[in-house]
Amino acid sequence: MKLIFKDNLCLNREDEHFEAKSAQKGIPESLWESYSAFANTEGGTIVLGLDENDDGSLTISGVKNASQIESELWNSLNNPQKVNKNVLRSKDIRVERVGGRDLIVMDVPAAKLYERPIFFKNIGHTFKRNGSGDYRCTSDEIGSMFRDSSTDSFDMTPVRFAVMEDLDQDSISEYTNLMKLYYPGSPWLRYPQDDFLRTIGAARVMEGKLLPTLAGILMFGRFDVIRLELPNYSFDYFEYERGDDEWTFRRSSGSPMWSGNLFDFYTTVINRLSLQIKKDFKVPDGIARDEDTELNRATREAVTNAVVNADYGGRRGVKVQLHPDRLIVENPGLFRIPVRIAEEGGVSDPRNKALMQMFTYISRAERAGTGVRRMIEACRNTGLEEPTFEQTMDPETTVVTIRFDPELPTATETGVLILDLIEENPKMTARAMSDRLDIPFSRVVKEIDLLKSSGRLERVGGSRGVWVVPDPRG
Repeated sequence: MKLIFKDNLCLNREDEHFEAKSAQKGIPESLWESYSAFANTEGGTIVLGLDENDDGSLTISGVKNASQIESELWNSLNNPQKVNKNVLRSKDIRVERVGGRDLIVMDVPAAKLYERPIFFKNIGHTFKRNGSGDYRCTSDEIGSMFRDSSTDSFDMTPVRFAVMEDLDQDSISEYTNLMKLYYPGSPWLRYPQDDFLRTIGAARVMEGKLLPTLAGILMFGRFDVIRLELPNYSFDYFEYERGDDEWTFRRSSGSPMWSGNLFDFYTTVINRLSLQIKKDFKVPDGIARDEDTELNRATREAVTNAVVNADYGGRRGVKVQLHPDRLIVENPGLFRIPVRIAEEGGVSDPRNKALMQMFTYISRAERAGTGVRRMIEACRNTGLEEPTFEQTMDPETTVVTIRFDPELPTATETGVLILDLIEENPKMTARAMSDRLDIPFSRVVKEIDLLKSSGRLERVGGSRGVWVVPDPRG
């Protein structure tokens, strides 16, 4: 980061990527908290030799014997009794001379996932960065880092309390039928069921016995069996009418009316979302790509990313809330790559690689790291605000929000303009209206639906017909 100085002050302020430390008594112990915190999040810069004032400004106090302090830093970083891992390179610590005083600048990179957690003294001194402060990680957060650090995907682990008979046959059958739609010639579809499940990552041979993987149990298992493996596992889907006081529809993983597994939850949610945004699909499952709208793509990507990247070993479950003006999708666990990188696209690092593969086989996910980018582009193309991506701590949760156009009354200015265009050209398409009026296509479609439902507009002759404005006198 670029440090800015004026007179005897550093004009930077502490934030999620910058921490100032006084060094008048040598290396402060709190430096190691910030080292751990930056390494376990997105990296940051620590500057020794700055004193923080009550108003948050930073006075240059300097570091005495800077070269000796720098040497002590390196000795501590390379001492496993002090820190468990040194993630700095030689260029990451330097001495800068400012206003006649020495400062020590320490650029801490984000540790690779397989290197985390980074701590000092012992595992109980593991920290993360939140805003302008460091906080001690909980045992759940440390456990999440250990799961993410494994070279094997967590969901490929064979389960301890389940057998192949615990997988729901109806779910497997529906999944297989979906795969036939996208890969009708795949030889996998001719395999015996056990071989098919092993091929897609739902089962694994251990000590000569075929066992479900965590991905297999999550995707196709019964709720009671999943809970034995993952005690905090849950899925919840809510629909709200305007006012948001009470939900009007709910699907919960703990209900006795269905299996409670991921596949059934996912297909239910995608079906309901497509229904609520008034878009019919051509196949019974409701999740085929035929005649997709941009809004369909955005909402589906949000749900797919949540279930593929959820930390199922965490304290919370996946929650989807559909309100008239927004979709909120929450999943346990943080982004495995910085959000800004995910927004740019092209980098793929799913938390659950086996689940990712399973959704890929039914054309629900891409391996190129484009999910977040496609969400953003879909919202832009629809004329909506870009989705927001929020990460919260304790418990670690990712929240994606997609905001829709608010419902418009029937007698809007847009509706009047549409009727004027139709009077000018009864054959004008909704796309042409969108271009003429310079408003989102989705808004034109919504307005036309309102005009039709209120009896102010009719379509005669199907897709190649004309618009007719009925005479209000009958």
